[in-house]
Amino acid sequence: MKENKSKTQPKDTSSSEKKSESSTTSQREIAIPRQYVIAAVVVIAVLAIGGFMFGKWFTVAKVNGEAISRSEYTKELEKAAGKQVLDSLTTKKIIMQEAKKKNIVVSDKDVEAELKKIEAQLKGQGQSLDQVLAFQGQTRDSLKEQIVLQKTVEKMVGPVTVSDEEVDKFIEENKDLAGQNTDLETVKKQAKERLSQQKTDAKIQALIQDLRKKAKIEMFNE
Repeated sequence: MKENKSKTQPKDTSSSEKKSESSTTSQREIAIPRQYVIAAVVVIAVLAIGGFMFGKWFTVAKVNGEAISRSEYTKELEKAAGKQVLDSLTTKKIIMQEAKKKNIVVSDKDVEAELKKIEAQLKGQGQSLDQVLAFQGQTRDSLKEQIVLQKTVEKMVGPVTVSDEEVDKFIEENKDLAGQNTDLETVKKQAKERLSQQKTDAKIQALIQDLRKKAKIEMFNE
């Protein structure tokens, strides 16, 4: 029993970090491609246990001199977002274990290529990647971790195909996709990219559900 309790403390602290990130989710969806926002949820910073040896870690705030303890704080955070954070951590672990079994590796070259792609997309929106990451409290290294995770599951599910008929149907149903100054070929390219991402996301969700069903997951925070 003592062993289980000692394991839960880092998870509580991870929840506090994840809570602070969740408040900027909507901005992330605009600034960085959606797949990395999904991936972002599983990148959690864990405070060193040694930090709890100092008084500043025991008290997070005071109201008229009365302290609010860190244990009170983390318990409330766990109630609010603990399950989501724990699900994200276990999902990441499952994905990386499966990738190891299948010898799936994402190279540094793949990561750098995707990073440049994101930078180009943001530049087209009049934004800088470093500015966006700083606003979100992230770094290039944390974004790279998210890219590795996303590319790993993409390799697991394999490529998807989008037919010309599907593209035409999508354009017909989403006529606002084309601006006044957008040529047809550009519209078709954008439509194909969206459809491809939708299909990939669907396959990834199905894969994760299947892996979670097969995995033996033990929870010690309940």
